[in-house]
Amino acid sequence: ITRAVNGLFPMPVIILFNFVSAKFWSLRKAGPLAPTDQRSPDLLAIVACVCLAVLVAGVVWASDRGLELTDEAYYLLSAIHPEHVTLYVSAQHWVLAPLWQLTQSLQGFRLIGAAILIGSASVLAIGVARAFTLVTSFQAPSLQDLGMVVAAGSIGALLYVATIAPSPSYNLLGSAGAYGCLGFALLALDRRLGTSLVLGGLGGAALAVCLVCKPAAGVFVGLTVLIVVLGMQDRPRKWAICCMGVLGTLGTVALMVAVQPREPTVIDSLLGGLDLFRMVQTEPMTDRLVRYAATVVESFAKSLVAFWPVIGLVILSLLYPRRWLFGLTLLVWLLNLHDESSYLSGMTALVRMAEAIYVLVFLILLLSLRGASLSRKAKLLLGALFLLPFAATVGTGNALFTQVVVALAPWTVGVAVLACACDPRSPTFLLQRSATALLLILVTVQITVSYLRDPYHLAEPLIRQTEVVRVPQLGTVKVDPQTLQFLDQVGQARQACAIMPGGAYFGMFNLPGLALTLDLVPPVTPWLNNAEQTVKVLQSWSPGAFDRIVVALSADARADPLLVPPDLRPEVQGYAFCGHATVPHDGQTIAIWASPASAG
Repeated sequence: ITRAVNGLFPMPVIILFNFVSAKFWSLRKAGPLAPTDQRSPDLLAIVACVCLAVLVAGVVWASDRGLELTDEAYYLLSAIHPEHVTLYVSAQHWVLAPLWQLTQSLQGFRLIGAAILIGSASVLAIGVARAFTLVTSFQAPSLQDLGMVVAAGSIGALLYVATIAPSPSYNLLGSAGAYGCLGFALLALDRRLGTSLVLGGLGGAALAVCLVCKPAAGVFVGLTVLIVVLGMQDRPRKWAICCMGVLGTLGTVALMVAVQPREPTVIDSLLGGLDLFRMVQTEPMTDRLVRYAATVVESFAKSLVAFWPVIGLVILSLLYPRRWLFGLTLLVWLLNLHDESSYLSGMTALVRMAEAIYVLVFLILLLSLRGASLSRKAKLLLGALFLLPFAATVGTGNALFTQVVVALAPWTVGVAVLACACDPRSPTFLLQRSATALLLILVTVQITVSYLRDPYHLAEPLIRQTEVVRVPQLGTVKVDPQTLQFLDQVGQARQACAIMPGGAYFGMFNLPGLALTLDLVPPVTPWLNNAEQTVKVLQSWSPGAFDRIVVALSADARADPLLVPPDLRPEVQGYAFCGHATVPHDGQTIAIWASPASAG
């Protein structure tokens, strides 16, 4: 069987199978599974730490590769030009601007984003590990087990980079804020009053970051953490922690507001930004919540159907624990994952990625909770960990089922803690730990494969981003040949119209990255997706601060002149044509025009 597996499957599957089969054949007793030796925890810790080391090396390797011209460009422009963002679709620039000032390069910005993910997930992991020992009869985890839980949480958090580069953004900061909020709240439980208040305040500050970046997610995360604290902490300490958390949230938000420009006011900017948001996301929140629930149930049901062979064998293993059945279950598990291509990643594989993760976590919970006697508080904690990824992603226009991959740390932390708490005498001990190792390896493989295939809005995968260029303000970046050609075309357009840095830029539509390559400033907001938004932006814009205007028109905008407001129509305003450029990821041709001031 081992030789057959080695000949049929990719290397990560081979490594896992050989690891499991070595443990399987080391069992000395036939019939019901015998307790394993005490080296198994060490092996799981090694798997977690090796996976994390591989991922950190991969993040560093990828940190200067790829120039994404849509979403990531929007985050960068908000960070670089926060003073010009006057309509807050998201107030993420309140947090992004200091981070950019600290890094001053695209590579540094991405690395600090990854560090934020790992740091916040580590706080969550330590908090969960400590709280679990408070509400159960299990002993405090050893240093190696705690390291394994921290590594598992970081692995789950880094699944974010399988979708897009880890530049700080409202999604990344929303997830990190959720991790930090729950982690600090759990660390505050059953401590001296002063320590509890300080940790509660830190949890409130983390919630503030989530709240200003993703308001809807911040509300749901806050409610989740509030329920956890009230349910797990005895009186009167729980009210003190909650009050300090509220004060930490309000104080942090007040500090952010205090450093914002006085004109326009923050309230006007938020209301105007909400109008911009509604022009793109027209779905009412109640309808969206119903859609979230429906898609989660439907997608989870589909995932159960896709993985029915392994689900059936796991249930049979719970009812009839035998050594041969354990080995068969692991083998079928690997075959099922391979058959569903769950080890792949990229934008077209999000559903398959999510399905495999859902089923793995579901089955690990089944194995963990078999015969377990958990207190009400322990069940509350596990429930909060299950719900937190959903709470951290509320507000997205995407399907909530797949969006949880950007906030997965609570699930990997939860299964890792349960693995530490598993009784070695349990007949499912080895199966549970093997499944936990499988989850961590699968997530690691999905992240690593994302460098090799199907990137988000890039012409080529990261491994093919090898052409070294220098982009204004971003520093040295490695790009693919198509992006290099795009940058050459933009450079020719700049020369044709003598475009100087600092002019006003309007990209219609969803073309923010051109502002980075031309070293221009998008006034009011870098997020333009339709004509209605553009009209709103022009109404809120004071052009006196700029003496140059550059307009980039997509093929759709050129095909229908009515999509472009008269104040920006080149033929109406007498703008000079500068040139064309082909967008790398979708091949569309954009036209670049400049006002007479820009044209010299």
